[in-house]
Amino acid sequence: MKRILLIALISMAAGCGPQFKTFTTYTPPADPEGMRCVDMCQHEKSICTRECRYEYRICKSEARQEARDQLIVAMQDHDEDMRRWDRKVRECQRRKPPKGCNGIKLERPERPELKDFLSDSHCSENCSNCPEEFEICFQACGGNIYRETRCVSNCDK
Repeated sequence: MKRILLIALISMAAGCGPQFKTFTTYTPPADPEGMRCVDMCQHEKSICTRECRYEYRICKSEARQEARDQLIVAMQDHDEDMRRWDRKVRECQRRKPPKGCNGIKLERPERPELKDFLSDSHCSENCSNCPEEFEICFQACGGNIYRETRCVSNCDK
């Protein structure tokens, strides 16, 4: 019990420490040619982000269709399981006590649901490469990127 309390206190104390945030400043190139280049970088970033989101939606859609296909097969199996269960229940009901089903409880087969088969965790909406590629392009056009990490809360004065 003391160990749990100690861990909780340490965890709370860690949350009271300073919080930092990185701020990014983009300084575009001064010449018109560099600005056109940066415009092209921004356009490419938009395309990258749009394609990434599109691929994510396609992946989710394909995962959903795969789940539907699996559900159809599972429902066919479930129908057969239900027929077997129904036969056993009727057979038990026909027997006279004390035989009956000898106290055996016949569990009704669970009906499968789409969520049982839906697996889209492999679909990633992480488009982090788009900003990274933009920054490489931005700097290649003559722009500069400055990053500064500053304390934003619980800072020592």
